[in-house]
Amino acid sequence: NLCFPGLFTGELPLQCCSKEYIYTTTQWGSVQKVVRISLANGEVSLVNVDIIRSSGQSSESLASQQLMCIDIDGGAILTESAPNRPAIVGYVSPRSLERKNVSRKVEGTLVAEMGPISASSFTPTPEREVLGLLNYNYEVFLMSTPPLESAKEDDETPVQWIFLKPPRRDSTLPPLIVVPHGGPHSCTPTTYIPAYAFLCAKGYAILHVNYRGSTGFGQRALESLPGNVGKLDVKDVVHAVETITGSGWVDKNR
Repeated sequence: NLCFPGLFTGELPLQCCSKEYIYTTTQWGSVQKVVRISLANGEVSLVNVDIIRSSGQSSESLASQQLMCIDIDGGAILTESAPNRPAIVGYVSPRSLERKNVSRKVEGTLVAEMGPISASSFTPTPEREVLGLLNYNYEVFLMSTPPLESAKEDDETPVQWIFLKPPRRDSTLPPLIVVPHGGPHSCTPTTYIPAYAFLCAKGYAILHVNYRGSTGFGQRALESLPGNVGKLDVKDVVHAVETITGSGWVDKNR
């Protein structure tokens, strides 16, 4: 539900241009999105790609997508993952990529599916066993947090949390691990991260807090943190923890 927050990208892919557009990945709230920028007028459009996995699952609206490159014919190669879904590689044809309205679903072709963990010939991947453990869900919460006295009175910059919920095997509530990102100008995206997938599969709830000052939420949100480091970020993390522990979803004592 976030409007376009501006471009938040570290660098452009080496091959990112066609005759009419520049393509890149940007942080859009807690989700990585592929966008198209017109060379003629600078118009920015969301490229909403739908890649069907071998399991028959379509792309989720909260899954993150990242552009790898534009090929010599003008098609796009991109990756997609979610906190509970390992990365896949997809391809979008030039014709689909340059149609007028790419914010509606653009069909992508599945190229490859990545394994859930790193492996080599010395550590073969038990993919079926590992994939069976990824039966947990996640949610992205958007909250408006009141400012500190030292911040602007009209500051209502958004804060997002990514909450990974382990499957309930009995009546016991799971313990909670809270993960504020570094930076402080950074962001935890809705991508597959094996370490947190492992912990969630083992019964831990995971809470990623993209506090005020995180990238992907607009210039105003970004500039709210300088001068308030150790205050706004800490307040947002504490507020997120208190909300989650008070929800009855986790064990507030662990």
